[in-house]
Amino acid sequence: MISKGISREIRKMEVRFNDFMISEAEFVKKLRVFIESLKRVNNYLEELVLNSEEIRGELLHYRMEIVQKLGDVLKLEGKLEHEKSHLWESIGGLILVLEKDFQRISSHNDHNE
Repeated sequence: MISKGISREIRKMEVRFNDFMISEAEFVKKLRVFIESLKRVNNYLEELVLNSEEIRGELLHYRMEIVQKLGDVLKLEGKLEHEKSHLWESIGGLILVLEKDFQRISSHNDHNE
């Protein structure tokens, strides 16, 4: 009989995989927002006239926006890596439980021969 550990490890891995996929989707969304912000700033800078105080103020605003968006992207990347580590942990746990069961079954079959 195969242990309940395998079922538990499979469920744990599935939950962690789902968490990973959600985190990855959030990361991709934030990265797209960041890229769009960079495009907007680039377009603005191409039209920039550096002698205007109003334009300098807008430039500072855009620079802060980029920094904030990059911070959002990096924060989600950290979360994504965290979820990925849980996923690898589950895969390792599942392999260990499977190996223990296979060895137990093999040992049991060797005794019956």
